[in-house]
This record gives sequence, C-alpha cells and structure tokens, in this order.
Amino acid sequence: MGKKVKINLEEPTGNFWVDNGLVVLYHRLGQGIFEADDILNKLLEDLVQSTGNQGEYFDIKSGTVKTYDKKNWVYPTNLFIKATPKAEKVKFQGKTYLAHPPVFELKLSFRGEGACDICGEHSILTDAKMWIFPFLVDPQKFGNFYPGTRRGMKLCPRCAVAGLAGYLGWLWRAQGRDALHIFLFHTDLKELERLHREIFRPLQAHAGKGGNINLAFWGSYLHETALGLLFELFSHIERSDLLTEQGRNLLVQLLGATTAPPPAPLR
Repeated sequence: MGKKVKINLEEPTGNFWVDNGLVVLYHRLGQGIFEADDILNKLLEDLVQSTGNQGEYFDIKSGTVKTYDKKNWVYPTNLFIKATPKAEKVKFQGKTYLAHPPVFELKLSFRGEGACDICGEHSILTDAKMWIFPFLVDPQKFGNFYPGTRRGMKLCPRCAVAGLAGYLGWLWRAQGRDALHIFLFHTDLKELERLHREIFRPLQAHAGKGGNINLAFWGSYLHETALGLLFELFSHIERSDLLTEQGRNLLVQLLGATTAPPPAPLR
C-alpha cells in the first residue's frame, strides 16, 4: 500500500473542501493514478510566488554574497500554511547569512492504516494538519468541528493532497484587512468540475492583492458580496466576452433566467 492517489470524477467524498481540491487536481493532471509526492511538488508551483523583494545569501562555492528573489505562500493560502522554508545559516565577516535561498516544501508523513475520516477508504493515513485542511483545529488546543474526531482527523493520500489543492479552488476578494472567501460545492463531482470549467475559471482574474475574481460590487457583509456575485453572473447571460455559449446556458439553468413566465405569480 503506497502513497498512490487516484483522480477521477466518479468518487466524490461529500466534503466541500476535498471535492473542490479533487476538481483542481483533475484540471491540472487529468484522470489517472499518481504519486502523492509528485502531486505535492506540482502544487507548490502554484502555491508559492515571488514577493518582488530580494534577499541575500552566502554562496559557499564562490565565497561571495549573492541575492535571490524572495518568495512566499500565495495569499490567502499564507493565512493557513505556516510551514517555514528550510535554509541553513552561515557566518561571513561577522554577519549571518542564509547558505542558500529558502526551499519551500510540504511533505506528508504516513503512519499506520485505517479508515480515512473523509472518504472512509481503508488506507495508510496521515494527520490532517492545518495546511492540509485549514478548517480543522488541533484537538489539543480546541475541539474541532467534526464529532467523534477528538483524536484529530486521519486522512488517506488522496484526501490529503486534495486538501492542499483545495486552496486553488476557491474565489476570494480582499481590501485592506477585510477578506471574503467564496466556496463552491456540488455533491456531483462532474457537475462541480463543469461549474469550474465553464463558468468560474473563465471569469477568474489573475490573482492579485485584490482577489481572483471580479464582482459587480462587494463589501464586508456576506449577503452584500453574494448579491454582487449574482449580479456579475447575470451580466454574462445574454452576452459575454469571457464565457462560451455552453457556459452561458449553464448559467441560465443554474439561475433560472429563462424567458418563459414563472408558473405562478411571485408573492
């Protein structure tokens, strides 16, 4: 029993975070069986970005101080992933330098076998740490939100790597210290994948400090932002430079925006 991960759209877990992560993995890797470590390394490329600042390190081979581009976890992932990049330190001319640019990595440690707390599959298991599943807390500090798991959550390789991929499957807006995160969910993975592929991926802007999706308007109140999202979606129904006809038809179906009169007057 190895750290193999099976990716397909036939086996949803029923968990909104993990299922969104499975859709992200499907878009990036396709359907098949993959090594968990290979998936982690692939996801790191999307979860780490340059900050635009530079740092210094001492290159032992050349004996000189060199600069490197500083990186960090992509916002809002950095609110949850606190894994510190590894970098040895050396002293040179009375000053302490890094021996090389920091190395970002995330590894999974599996111990024992049993039923995964998310999907129920019998497999090798790892602890659901914050960076894998951000909406769980350490049972030693607080009780988490899942009854019967006071010992902490145990995850199989598929649910663990999908938990990491889940960060790439949400929509968010931020302004100053206010941030609002929007999570999509459908119990049918094929419909969730279609929703991502035909509507939200085309509408997603390149992630910046302000967010990764444009909204008609938004604010610190949940219903205000939800209404702004609905207005934005409605604006693409009749004509859109971003959505295909299939995507617009899906919006009509989801929003009930047909030209036919309603079956009864609204009250």
